[in-house]
Amino acid sequence: MAADQLWSLAYVPPLATSQPQQLQRPEQAAASSASSTGGGGMLVYGTRTALYKLPLPLPPAGADGTVRPQPELLAGREGTHRRADGRGEQAMFYKIYGITVDATGLIYLIDKDPFATQSYLVCVTPDGGVSTRLHYLPINLLFPTILPNGYLAARTRDSGQMLLVAAGLQPVLPPLPAAAATAAASASAPPPRSLPGDLGALLDAAPDGTSDVTVRVGERRFHLHRAILAARCDYFRQRLAEGSFADGRMPCCGRDLDLPDTEPEAFALLLRWLYTGGVDVPPEKARGVVELADRLLLPELCDAAQAALLASVSAEGVVEALLWAAGCAEVRGAGRFGGLLEALNRWYVSHHDEVRRVAGASRARLAVEAPALHLELTDAAMDAAADRAAAAATGGERKRRHS
Repeated sequence: MAADQLWSLAYVPPLATSQPQQLQRPEQAAASSASSTGGGGMLVYGTRTALYKLPLPLPPAGADGTVRPQPELLAGREGTHRRADGRGEQAMFYKIYGITVDATGLIYLIDKDPFATQSYLVCVTPDGGVSTRLHYLPINLLFPTILPNGYLAARTRDSGQMLLVAAGLQPVLPPLPAAAATAAASASAPPPRSLPGDLGALLDAAPDGTSDVTVRVGERRFHLHRAILAARCDYFRQRLAEGSFADGRMPCCGRDLDLPDTEPEAFALLLRWLYTGGVDVPPEKARGVVELADRLLLPELCDAAQAALLASVSAEGVVEALLWAAGCAEVRGAGRFGGLLEALNRWYVSHHDEVRRVAGASRARLAVEAPALHLELTDAAMDAAADRAAAAATGGERKRRHS
């Protein structure tokens, strides 16, 4: 292999444990030592679309004094710019931009997908098992590395900024002694008080005599605090203006504020965000939170819930999500939902082959209920396939010139 074809390089040390690899759960795949990496570990290096391993130590020099190492394919296919999890040649990459290794011998790389305008964090086990860990990373990430605290750090190509991801990885470098001492002291001390924590506790304690307004959602009543609602939400500020609700009912008279056409579970998540400034939105509740946050004039929560929805998209459910987003954009306007619909469109196109295999019934529904959107997605998928074929042909020609 010509030297100018190499784009990334990392050393995988020999490990003391020997456990079977688990492709779906690399955090449990503390890969085998001598059987996978050789007695001296191995050198892993990559082209744009494939990874190779070179067991160490190198073989002895021949009679002419030349060492002739024998690299082996670890994962991927030369010249094939696609994305697929799998093992060995069954796995594929679009464009590999840097690799790094954790303390268990797992290899992590940034795979750039130019057609979906995003990057992925991909995990590779020492025996060639490939699984995608994170989706929807910025398109221009380079040079990943694992910090002593287990965060993944990567540099953006255009702006030169650094992205930090709390990935919970196992660093090769141990934590600094001062940091370890601080962590031990913190573990033995009671947790510090914080405003989000205290307000979350206030929300959980209700009804405890401190609430001064009740919001009724379906058959469920939420005992809340007027000052917090008014300060954090423009919708409630208007409803609670001048000591009375917009419909003239007074909370001091024991009357509830009704919030019709609302899911209680979605409203509970919205309240958690209002009181604490953050909330983990379960994927199955994301649509309800998106619609409610948009309705109650909370754009930041709406964006966070949309991100949770995008992170959980699957080939089986993408058409349902597309139809829902298209309906929201039509009814509520493209301002808040146009970006979501565009992101779902890109996901559909980049995973078109998989969607076609597993989502036949919903694709037929898409053609019936949204024919214009169906035609747009079909054309985009065909264009993407043509681009990939052209890229593969170009890569094959380049490979022939180098061979």
